[in-house]
Amino acid sequence: ALLLPKHKLYLIGMDFKRIVGKYSKLEYTKNQEANPIKLKKLQYAVKLIEWLRDKIKNEIYIVNSDFVSRKFINLSIREFEEIISV
Repeated sequence: ALLLPKHKLYLIGMDFKRIVGKYSKLEYTKNQEANPIKLKKLQYAVKLIEWLRDKIKNEIYIVNSDFVSRKFINLSIREFEEIISV
């Protein structure tokens, strides 16, 4: 099995919002508003992750993100660092 129920999933820095970060593409020098296609992809990503959450037994954590959902556990980067340093 690739993923056991005891494993935890950490999605780090995923905001799923209208702003695409300057590190997302080599040609970007600053943060930009997502074009309609990118925005649709981000919306599908959220739906896919929420669908996955209902299918697996693993905990899913959103780390260092403004994205908030009741289906996931939100962690700051500091909280994440504390977890992985144990």
